[in-house]
Amino acid sequence: MKNFYSLHLTYLCNKILEFRNILKFISNSSCFQEHGIEVLTGTEVIGLNAEAKVVKLSSGKEVKYDSVFLGTGSE
Repeated sequence: MKNFYSLHLTYLCNKILEFRNILKFISNSSCFQEHGIEVLTGTEVIGLNAEAKVVKLSSGKEVKYDSVFLGTGSE
């Protein structure tokens, strides 16, 4: 059992490091600007039309996209 736990712990540590690298990337807003990415936080998506590539926000605004990532957030 000792080897299993060691492997499992190594795997988890690697995943945590990967996640930290992702967070560093996300927190660097100039990265987004350099790649033409608009980040909308604190915004509720109430509809998504994948065919038209449009997201509808709770404010009524509609945003066209090339690619979309929806973060569900947490409370």
